[in-house]
Amino acid sequence: MQVVRNALTQDKTRIIRRGADKALLVLVGLSSELANWNTIAQCFDSLDMDIFVPDYVARPSLAGCVESVADFIITENLASYQELHVFAYILGGAIFNRYLAENDLPNLRSIIYDRSPHQERAPRVAADLFPSLARLSFGNVVLELADNPYQPCPREDIHRALLIETKRTTLMQIFAWHARKMGAIHWEANTFGQAHDDYVYIPLDHTQMYARLGAFSSLLSHFYAHGHFPENANRTPPQE
Repeated sequence: MQVVRNALTQDKTRIIRRGADKALLVLVGLSSELANWNTIAQCFDSLDMDIFVPDYVARPSLAGCVESVADFIITENLASYQELHVFAYILGGAIFNRYLAENDLPNLRSIIYDRSPHQERAPRVAADLFPSLARLSFGNVVLELADNPYQPCPREDIHRALLIETKRTTLMQIFAWHARKMGAIHWEANTFGQAHDDYVYIPLDHTQMYARLGAFSSLLSHFYAHGHFPENANRTPPQE
């Protein structure tokens, strides 16, 4: 097994190569931190796949993020694998769907999307209440995310699933008053604007989705192997 960190740019990219014929591309989001990247790679270490966690977020724009992902896929020759699977956090899913709208990836087999009716309002909260701080912290990406509607996956020939976070981060608890102005929260899987084969509710907030990836990584492994979550996975929406 070979673990790689980009030595030239000192970015946070993590790559685990074991000579597998399958690959997993993990697209993190704005809430990721350095320690999380190691956790992500290690949580998928038991999979018989090569693991790729790129540092792709381009602060200037969403288009820059799409270009960064496209360059990474080419540089790491991900199209050469027999199968490619994807786990995408909220921003990662938005970016990868935009990538798929412009690029063909014949070996893509499945995508699992991290979704949250609470956290997906965070960019709008930041843009409305503290845009200068948001731009300083994350660049224009967070502001563009607030102004652009979700673009669903254009591929119907692959397996797709939703991991739906049911808890609010501390930030979204503090600014719940503003988030409520955006309308009622909907938990049904068919309200996320993304076609899917299966879904599961995860009792974590967005920060915990990074820190406690090991708590649900077995669900991901099951989906990549079978195209659906286990029979006993929680498919009951929370009551608020």
